[in-house]
Amino acid sequence: MKITQNGDLLKILLVILFNLIRITYQTTTYSCNATASCGCSTNSATLSRIVGGEAATPATWGWAVSLNIANTYLCGGSIISASWVITAAHCVNSQTASSITIYAGSNSRWTGTQSRVVSKIIVHPSYNSDTYVYDIALLQLQTPLDMTDRYVSQICLPSVNSSILSTTEWPAANTTVVAVGWGTLSEGGSLPTTLQQVTLQTISRQDSTCSPLINDWHVQLCAGVSGGGKDTCQGDSGGPLMMFSSSSQWVLVGLTSNGLGCAEAAYSGIYTRVATITYQTTTYSCNATASCGCSTNSATLSRIVGGEAATPATWGWAVSLNIANTYLCGGSIISASWVITAAHCVNGQTASSITIYAGSNSRWTGTQSRVVSKIIVHPSYNSDTYVDDVALLQLKTPLDMTDRYVSQICLPSVNSSILSTTEWPAANTTVVAVGWGTLSEGGSLPTTLQQVTLQTISRQDSTCSPLINDWHVQLCAGVSGGGKDTCQGDSGGPLMMFSSSSQWVLVGLTSNGLGCAEAAYSGIYTRVATFVSWINTNTNSGNSTITTTRSTTTTKPTTTTSRFTTTTKPTTTTARSTTTTKPTTTTSRSTTTTKPTTTTSRSTTTTKPTTTTTRPMTTTKPTSTTSRSTTTIKSTTTTRH
Repeated sequence: MKITQNGDLLKILLVILFNLIRITYQTTTYSCNATASCGCSTNSATLSRIVGGEAATPATWGWAVSLNIANTYLCGGSIISASWVITAAHCVNSQTASSITIYAGSNSRWTGTQSRVVSKIIVHPSYNSDTYVYDIALLQLQTPLDMTDRYVSQICLPSVNSSILSTTEWPAANTTVVAVGWGTLSEGGSLPTTLQQVTLQTISRQDSTCSPLINDWHVQLCAGVSGGGKDTCQGDSGGPLMMFSSSSQWVLVGLTSNGLGCAEAAYSGIYTRVATITYQTTTYSCNATASCGCSTNSATLSRIVGGEAATPATWGWAVSLNIANTYLCGGSIISASWVITAAHCVNGQTASSITIYAGSNSRWTGTQSRVVSKIIVHPSYNSDTYVDDVALLQLKTPLDMTDRYVSQICLPSVNSSILSTTEWPAANTTVVAVGWGTLSEGGSLPTTLQQVTLQTISRQDSTCSPLINDWHVQLCAGVSGGGKDTCQGDSGGPLMMFSSSSQWVLVGLTSNGLGCAEAAYSGIYTRVATFVSWINTNTNSGNSTITTTRSTTTTKPTTTTSRFTTTTKPTTTTARSTTTTKPTTTTSRSTTTTKPTTTTSRSTTTTKPTTTTTRPMTTTKPTSTTSRSTTTIKSTTTTRH
């Protein structure tokens, strides 16, 4: 083309520039907070606002994982910690934990920089397979993920006041959100091999595209775009719906659940509203000036999982006890020279044979190690009843308390007159237990320190009263319905309470129990407050901590036993060790419960019910709504398998 005037050339250049601006304006880049502990991947996310979906860039969504069974893709999920993945209940409700492998650190649904087998499935107890209400589940991994992998990260869980969630939709309608997954690009299409991403808007529950489809707006939300054309689809079930927060972090607001068709103008997609369920995450900000009960990092604990890997430098007083490189029990630092643990862990051991490792979440190593020079077992300790199950270990060389990974826990200070008549702490007090015990009864020991939130239980409760022998020196802890507990190998480790002065106080030592995490039985702990005077007398220290683990080498009595790792269990109640034979009257804390026959997930291989099903990838479209799974037959309302 011939340009005859400079003005014509200028016009052409302006048109080209305008078109470039018009196109690139509809692309958004989210620059993340690189210092954040969650919600940030290696690469920033760039998304188009003009396409129905697009392939994601590698290392953008480091928390997105694929769930597979026998090399068959099932669903998506998101990493919320090194040991836990969150997904839709309908994806896993009828599956066996060990059959599921997750792939992390890759945009491929078939491979990852890391793969892990699932050890435990926790489906929300209120999940309804017909309505997809509470369509949420947690997967515990057999081995924690390596979070130093540049391709792997964890997404943030929302933190919203429960009073807001009871009356208000959060996030608000018209909030920009992003969904990712390996679902089909159109209904009935084939699955892509690469992770896809799409930008959507949250939609009010009162909108005509939403209101006919949801059953409970408190736990479900709608997302899509006006006029359709953008949506999740079959195979996206369980994957994340995310919001970019004001702190420049990605927050998990929804889980892909179900919908009517895909990307239709008349219907939005339905997601599990994560905030309503996972607002039950608590962060404990410690008093940094305190002389005890504070570590370098604040503790963040979920109240919905059975247990989770602890963050480094969170529990600086937790130590592992080892003999000849064999893990024995847990314990707690109460001063530079003293560790507290359970008597059953060390009663019969030679002091010099025990090495403690401090300053690490690993049970095998620490920033510091010390040999024990003296063992003081409580003189009234009874190996049959576990009454007075407490011991003190003096270290040959004091610990370096300037180490940022090492700290000491506070001992309780309670008037003795109160302790003689009243349970302290009171029933229903929130407490935290940590240890290296098995994740399920009879399972293997984790390499990383685990943490779990529990409640103290009244001595008169039916889950407690049959097990304790003296409530003055023993206490019970667990949760209603079971599912959370200490287990074999946790003996001697700490049971802690966060005080009004923002310090962690040692209230119990893990001692014994009947099975692990059973609904009918709580765990038994040594009540530390009763022994503070004895501790101070023997250590000449006014400030120390008490922690207990389940040891590995003691012989259990015929009635109640400690939570050791190599003892034989009695015929009634047993200690929490790691290799004991189960009694004939107690059941193990296993992970393989029988699934109901009426629920279906949004996976790729499940059979859907006749009412609501997941969104499979090969199903015939229903006349109403279908789930987003990949291989199931759709009914009138189905999930997105």
